[in-house]
Amino acid sequence: MLWLHIARLRAGAPDGPAFAAGMKTLDLSRWPAPIFDLFLGRTSLETMRRAAFESAAGNREGMCQGAVFGDEYALTHGDRVTAAQLLHEATNMCLATENQYLTAWAELKRLEPAMRNAGLW
Repeated sequence: MLWLHIARLRAGAPDGPAFAAGMKTLDLSRWPAPIFDLFLGRTSLETMRRAAFESAAGNREGMCQGAVFGDEYALTHGDRVTAAQLLHEATNMCLATENQYLTAWAELKRLEPAMRNAGLW
């Protein structure tokens, strides 16, 4: 559901009501609920990242997810600098066999030319 929401945002087809309706089927009492709250506008990126660290008690997997979805959130809001920082963090934290690592690696490769052209890389 979250990846579909991200894809729709990137395509310029926001789906706020459909995304919010789909959320009603999830248990939002624990991690990864803060990620969904971030995309629903109920929390900030910083608060979600703190929740990733705290709920996972420093667990690499939760922090990896927080970095990857944090970057996706930053990208959907046009913040390439924050996204690139989170992507670098994710590629260093996520296991190379995890989908999150592959997502971060692909996003970095996609962003690299634009970041270089802007002098941000």
